[in-house]
Amino acid sequence: MTLEGKTALVTGAGSGIGKACALALSSSGAKLILNDRPDSSEVLDTADAIRSGGAECLVIQEDIFCSEARRRLVAKAIAEFASIDIFVSCPALNIKRPFLELDVVDFERIVSATLVSGFHLSQLVASKMVSAGHGGKIIFISSAHAEMPIAHNIAYGAPRGAGVTSSEVTEAARGAHIESFEK
Repeated sequence: MTLEGKTALVTGAGSGIGKACALALSSSGAKLILNDRPDSSEVLDTADAIRSGGAECLVIQEDIFCSEARRRLVAKAIAEFASIDIFVSCPALNIKRPFLELDVVDFERIVSATLVSGFHLSQLVASKMVSAGHGGKIIFISSAHAEMPIAHNIAYGAPRGAGVTSSEVTEAARGAHIESFEK
């Protein structure tokens, strides 16, 4: 499969599944927009690996746990590449604590970072895809936490399961091609 002429935005591209997705997309010919936190040197390493393979790559370091940063990320991506054809949503934050020791503030922070940021970014990107008139692909990266409880991870598992459900609802509502994968 070739992705020549396609542009992909990947969040969490500095490490793990996000990095692996970015490398796979670039090896298939896509131009890449990589996102990770502003203090991430790892995303620069991912960009170097992509460029050394001959692919075009842009790094936009924004804290997507903030709504204004999400808007800036999409605006910068569109300003540079005009469109986004593929969006890989891979935001995650986890604070491992036993259920009775997890502070509600931390729970809300994890849910917002992991679920709300993925939802809002997919909404922003989908609106650009629709207005461009060519559609696109949105891929939500989930986790085994979505389907099975893992000790000390309730705050991480809850939004992962909700992310799978919201991707199914989004697909039904838009008729778009949206997938959710467990990492």
